Amino acid sequence: MSDSINYQTSTDYKHLAELLRQGKQVVCFYTYDISHDANDPFIVTDVCIARYIDDCAEEQYYGFSIGCRGTGFMDVRNYMTHLGRMGAGYTLDELFVKMCEARKLTYIEPTI
Repeated sequence: MSDSINYQTSTDYKHLAELLRQGKQVVCFYTYDISHDANDPFIVTDVCIARYIDDCAEEQYYGFSIGCRGTGFMDVRNYMTHLGRMGAGYTLDELFVKMCEARKLTYIEPTI
């Protein structure tokens, strides 16, 4: 089932980062293998909220967060842009885009 049957969805992750930095909370779809077994995958899609977090005591913890029901599916924080092979050389927004692409995240384009 496609998540775009009833909604205008997008994979424009640069735009998503802009929306989140503007303070919007954006509904997104995160699809993953819950079994973690390549021989017998069990693929599910969760509806999540993406947000930008900038209310931490230290700016190194500012960043993007995607999760639902108390489960964090993806966190991209400023300090990660200094970590070895994962984020070194990327800005926070570039690393967020890279991680969204790797996870094939889709989101509902806000109408307001």
